[in-house]
Amino acid sequence: MIGIVIATHGCMGIELLKTAELIIGKCENVEAVSFSPHESGEELTQKIKQAIADVNDGDGVVIFVDLIGGNCCTISGAFLLDETVEVLTGVNLPMIIKLVNHRDDGKAKDVIADIQKAGVKSIVNLREMIK
Repeated sequence: MIGIVIATHGCMGIELLKTAELIIGKCENVEAVSFSPHESGEELTQKIKQAIADVNDGDGVVIFVDLIGGNCCTISGAFLLDETVEVLTGVNLPMIIKLVNHRDDGKAKDVIADIQKAGVKSIVNLREMIK
């Protein structure tokens, strides 16, 4: 089972996980890591490192981050030295739900493209869609 870490500024990741669980039920092997303004980069690094260790059962880990180029993204990028870790930016609820529902479909590297597509596909201009 692919492990999932949601690393975001503030409580966004915690709330995304709570919302996902409201919709699809308990999400196993998922950890949300919050980055607060008073924390150092080293503290965030340690929190992400621990979360990866907690959720990794051998099929790899996908780290979702909120903002490309932000602290969560930059620090998570360092974990790409491990070939079993993948990082996707711009996390949204459909990405989390898709991965939770399909994380037994292979290794992290095998499903990452589909998860990215699910995130992009979920961004819709409703006015254009209903025309």
